Amino acid sequence: MMWENDMLDGYVHTTLPLHDDDFGPVVATLTRPSSPIPHPRFVVLAIHGWNDYFYQLPHADAVAQAGGAFYAIDLRRYGRSWREGQTWGYIEHLSAYDDDIHAALDVIHTEVGTEIPFILYGHSTGGLTASLWASRHPEALDGLVLNSPWLEYQGWSSTRVAGSPLIEAIYKMAPSTSMQIPDPGIYTSTLARWNPDPRYRHTPSFPIYVGWLRAIAEGHKEVANGLGIDCPTLVLTSARSAIVSPTPEQAASCDIVLDVEQIWKRLPRLGSHVTLVKLDGAIHDVLLSDDDVRERAIAEINTWVNAYVATAQ
Repeated sequence: MMWENDMLDGYVHTTLPLHDDDFGPVVATLTRPSSPIPHPRFVVLAIHGWNDYFYQLPHADAVAQAGGAFYAIDLRRYGRSWREGQTWGYIEHLSAYDDDIHAALDVIHTEVGTEIPFILYGHSTGGLTASLWASRHPEALDGLVLNSPWLEYQGWSSTRVAGSPLIEAIYKMAPSTSMQIPDPGIYTSTLARWNPDPRYRHTPSFPIYVGWLRAIAEGHKEVANGLGIDCPTLVLTSARSAIVSPTPEQAASCDIVLDVEQIWKRLPRLGSHVTLVKLDGAIHDVLLSDDDVRERAIAEINTWVNAYVATAQ
């Protein structure tokens, strides 16, 4: 396994070859600290969200401080895994990410073994991907952590149901039809202190495509039908949303990307053991919120890990 120095100081990454998909050659990228802790209590694999990649060092640092081994994956066509000529973030079936995740697990199991508890983590769209993977792979996880997971469309589920026939019709005729979503950059401005790389986190966001939107709709439908996830699941969100014309103050203390109340309504459909934590003052990526909120979120994660996943030392 060839590890290379990463653009993040103190980290290394390796390229994961994948099977070609319908649109050509693809790879994923696995990143971890260059000096992993010996004898970890648990291992975390983190999946990023839409228009994103791994740079969330506070999360990685918190895992290490709790005695865990941290890994993060940039999925195909995102971040470090994007290659010239590819359509950013494009996928037509979220189950295709199984190949990315399994390639990462092969490396993780080689490095830390298969006996320590394994936690899958997903943020936003990555939370949807992680939830669906957990549902398809019973007994594979010891815990699932979801940070503001995208479990349903904005508005009501009726919006998804009503819109699905139109999406399906356009998909059959022209799956690469693109739509540029309005993005004034307000959310990105709240992340400025973390210095996201503009090559990988775009402002405005790259376009969405009908084929991708159909894949998301299918994922939301699966959630609505019930996933039956068999491991303890922790969900962290902001205590409130402010999606319509948010002020700078709201952008710094609310979820201005997703409707958190919709997330809460979908949680009973995930599985039988779901813990919800609502964090006052949190932004969409809870673990990139202001220091006091982030510390509360990390404390909640550590308490949950010690209670349900790994024996506290």
